[in-house]
Amino acid sequence: MDRFARWLVGCALAAVVAGCATGSQPQATPTQTVTATVSPSATQSSAPEPVAWEDIDWQNGDYPAACAGSPTTSLTVADGEAVIGYDGTGMPMKFIVESPVFGTLGGDRAAAIKMFCQGANASSHGVIIVVDTPEGPRHLGYALDPEEGGKVTEMAFAEEEFFVGALTNSPEAPRCCPDIEFKYFYDLDEGGQLVLLDSYRQPRVDPDTLAAETEAQLSDEQACAQIESLTLELRSLQQQRTNLSGGSVEGIPTFSEGTFYANLSDISAINFRIMSVQRALSASRAAC
Repeated sequence: MDRFARWLVGCALAAVVAGCATGSQPQATPTQTVTATVSPSATQSSAPEPVAWEDIDWQNGDYPAACAGSPTTSLTVADGEAVIGYDGTGMPMKFIVESPVFGTLGGDRAAAIKMFCQGANASSHGVIIVVDTPEGPRHLGYALDPEEGGKVTEMAFAEEEFFVGALTNSPEAPRCCPDIEFKYFYDLDEGGQLVLLDSYRQPRVDPDTLAAETEAQLSDEQACAQIESLTLELRSLQQQRTNLSGGSVEGIPTFSEGTFYANLSDISAINFRIMSVQRALSASRAAC
């Protein structure tokens, strides 16, 4: 049984949610129905009742662990963390489970839970998805597998879908400085399984580096000549972002959540370009 095969989530009133899932990113994993005992005496019944969504204590229970040096494939967390050992200086190495992000997925209440290792065994982030069903909470698997090597920058539910964005390192990049950004977008299929709708990866733009290079290369005359073109490009990019986010009425931007998330990947790319142009514009003005 691999490290993804079984996990537990602790619940209030000593209830325990148990489920199984396997998987690797970006393929979504098969779903499994999760059942629970709602009291010690319930263990004697032939069919334990599903735990109520509201009763789940997300910060206390067992989760799949991907920490180096972890003695087991799952770890019990208390108040969102578990100490799995100590480094050479005596500092604790911890497994951390953050409070969930809640929303809806395929019409069901859902939770996305980020987890990672902290200390000498620090690792990439993992994000698991749990949905509420009439049969009880169900674990759908990883939306972001720790083996992807990503550090989460954003995640949210919107328009019955879920997306997660993260940064990672190319083989050439130092560990300190991730140079690749990526996003995954998910929904549920007709069978209630987590399905990948879309994904993209692109080089991460470092505005500070771009600005430094621009400032070093520009002569005074070139810098002055570029100010106007950069200003026009900045205005154009800002207008594109407004249009993709819901447009405007009489010059006042209007925001549409549905439109925004439908165009999220394009908006993210524009935002990075805007930062680059702003830095280059500042460098040009300083050199002019």
